[in-house]
Amino acid sequence: MQIASSEWVLGDRSRALARTAAAGLTAIELDARPDLDSATVRRSLDQHCLTAPSLCWQWNPDAELGSPDRASRSAAQRYLRGALEQAAELGSGQLVVVPACRETPWQDEPRQAGIERAAAAIREVLVDAPAQVGLSIEALRTDESFLLNTLDEADALRVLIDDERAALLADLYHLAALDGPLDRVIGAHADTVSLVHFAAADRARVAPGTPGIAAVISTLTRAGFAGSVTLEYTVPDDADLAQAAAFATQAWNAPTEAR
Repeated sequence: MQIASSEWVLGDRSRALARTAAAGLTAIELDARPDLDSATVRRSLDQHCLTAPSLCWQWNPDAELGSPDRASRSAAQRYLRGALEQAAELGSGQLVVVPACRETPWQDEPRQAGIERAAAAIREVLVDAPAQVGLSIEALRTDESFLLNTLDEADALRVLIDDERAALLADLYHLAALDGPLDRVIGAHADTVSLVHFAAADRARVAPGTPGIAAVISTLTRAGFAGSVTLEYTVPDDADLAQAAAFATQAWNAPTEAR
């Protein structure tokens, strides 16, 4: 199982790459930046002996796939197309997708309307997008985004996209806000999860004593999860990142019967 750090939480890219390598990791989830030259980005990764198994959607309330505003959807489609192309150039297998970058709805309408617009916008891009890059649809807490807050809602978008490249992201921090044990919340969709964001309910490091973590890992592993895991938590210092990396590597790569 590939364990990656997160540029989003580590900040400045050059420093994030160095800190990732120093923590003993070999991978990092980079922000999707199609405005940057992919060859240059790849050289930076190579200098630190790192890969980027996934790219993360950049937050932009002016470019949203589910927006009723055509200009906003078009901007999001341009970004999506460029991000998928960059992912292919970097050898990244997945792109995190967030269709609404706001906590307040665009207008008074059923949630499904925004999901349907997002699905249509994504389908248009996928027609000629790189076949080897998948989409990992993320559900967020309500204080960050209003459209997709549960895996059920994220899965509704996945189903409407109707493409084998579309899958789900299980962000443990966001999903911990929902009712019920985390392994059951995730278990209902475990067979469609392609990426995990690893963080405790307070966005701290996941540790052996984090409630329910063994059950979550076991649930996904038994469902055949073969994606990557990103350490997307608030990192206080390099020593903490090294501890997070060591635990995640051990926990996710342990034999199933040992969990």
